[in-house]
Amino acid sequence: VSKTVGSSAEPPVVYVGPISFQLDECIQNDKKYMRQAVQDELRRKFSGHIVFSADKVRSLENMCAEAAFAGYSYILLDSIKAVRMKNIPYRFKLSFLEEVFDTAGNLVTTSESITDTAEMTPIEAVLYLQTTAQTSLQSITHIEKTA
Repeated sequence: VSKTVGSSAEPPVVYVGPISFQLDECIQNDKKYMRQAVQDELRRKFSGHIVFSADKVRSLENMCAEAAFAGYSYILLDSIKAVRMKNIPYRFKLSFLEEVFDTAGNLVTTSESITDTAEMTPIEAVLYLQTTAQTSLQSITHIEKTA
């Protein structure tokens, strides 16, 4: 587990699991940039209250146990899928699924957004979709502030 250092003395609240990718082979090289963009936005959003897990795939049960042991409140899982649209060169349909679980493995909230790359690059589309999906992250922020 690699910790993101923030200015706050409070422990991180959100444990982020590895991002799941299903990308068309044509945009496989964008994967690392998509991951970096998503993680940068999460760092900005949670400002020191977030920890990213290693990129190895683990079960939800294992991630919940790791997060609970470390004192985190929530597990966030993102999934990005990009499928090439038929008969249109270099145009993709992208979906961004975001799921938030508590450390007992209960689904707290979920959001899925879909767009295509008619007017933006695949990386820009991922950032757009993440921004759209972040309504589910607001519930985490709200829960923590009222707890």
